[in-house]
Amino acid sequence: MAAAAIMAAVSALAQTKRSDDFRARYELKEVVVMSRHNIRSPLSSGAAYQRVTPHEWFKWSSPGSQLSLRGGVLETEMGQFFRKWVVDAGLLPDNYRPAGDEVLFYANSRQRTFATAKYFSAGFLPFANVEITHKYEEDKMDSVFTLPPHRPRCPHGRDDGRIRCH
Repeated sequence: MAAAAIMAAVSALAQTKRSDDFRARYELKEVVVMSRHNIRSPLSSGAAYQRVTPHEWFKWSSPGSQLSLRGGVLETEMGQFFRKWVVDAGLLPDNYRPAGDEVLFYANSRQRTFATAKYFSAGFLPFANVEITHKYEEDKMDSVFTLPPHRPRCPHGRDDGRIRCH
């Protein structure tokens, strides 16, 4: 899963178009956006995906499992959509440039997720040149973005997560 997370601690700027009553009652502390990666080429570089249809597939613009050119364009548009939304809502001024650690983009270390975050940030904060934070070297999975393995339930109804079912 790719996640592009945005956390903005911009309480002063976040309330520029709100009434005095609203500003007295509410203060924006942070915004978190979670997202999956955008369009990627098939995981398999072999012909397995080509057997599901008699029609010819188009040529992908990226190697197997990586974000495609179209995926990058769409993710930039997604960032622009979010930028327009926060500007219209008075949460941030247009062409906002965050200072220090006001904004964090954290992505999985897979190419498709890192690139998705980079394209989103380019649309959302085009003048900011945001650095994308990730934990591992390229293409290693970050456990933050994986679910724990499924553990079957005990058929006897005794398994509460602490007791082994026999």
